[in-house]
Amino acid sequence: MKRLADALTFSRLIAGFALVAMGLIWGRQALVPAVALGLLAWSTDSVDGALARRDPNWHPTWVGEQDITFDAALALGILAYFVLSGLFPARFALGWVAVWTVLFIATRERAVLLLGLGGVDGMTLWALFRANADLGWIVILWMVVVAFMDRRRFRQVLAIFFGSAGRLLGLSRAPKNERPSEKPANGETK
Repeated sequence: MKRLADALTFSRLIAGFALVAMGLIWGRQALVPAVALGLLAWSTDSVDGALARRDPNWHPTWVGEQDITFDAALALGILAYFVLSGLFPARFALGWVAVWTVLFIATRERAVLLLGLGGVDGMTLWALFRANADLGWIVILWMVVVAFMDRRRFRQVLAIFFGSAGRLLGLSRAPKNERPSEKPANGETK
C-alpha cells in the first residue's frame, strides 16, 4: 500500500509537468482537460496519506516526506497552464512566485510555503472563473466535497496552518513545522 501511496504522491509532479505541456501545446483549448487533470491530481492528495497510514508497517518514505514539494509542483503546473494559455498575467504570477520563494527560503516555515501556494490556488481559481464560471463552480463543489469527506483531516490541516501563521505573526508559540501527515501513535487514521 505504501508504494501505491508514494506513486499517487509522485503523480502530482507528473501532472504538473503535463499541465505545463498542455498550456504550451493547446493553450485555452485544453481548459476542460486541464481542469479535469488538476482535479484528478489534487484528489490523489486526499488518498495518498490515508493509504500510507493504513499500511501496518507504516514508516515515512522520502516521497512521503516531500509531499509538500509534489503539491507545490502541481500548484505551479496549474498556474503555468493558466499563464501559458493567456488566462493569467505572467508578470503577476512570476512576481508572486518569486516573493514567496524568497520568503520561504528566508524563513524555512511551512506556513509561508502554504500561504504562497494558497495564493497560487486563489489566482488560478480566479482565472478559471473568468474563463469559465461553470468550471469554477465545479472546482468549488469538488473542494467542499473533499473537505466534507475528510473533515477530521481538514480540521487538523487548518489548525496546523493557522497555528503556524500565528507563530509567524508572533501570536502563538506552537512547535515549528508541524506535519499533518505523521501517523498517530495509537494507529488511528487521520
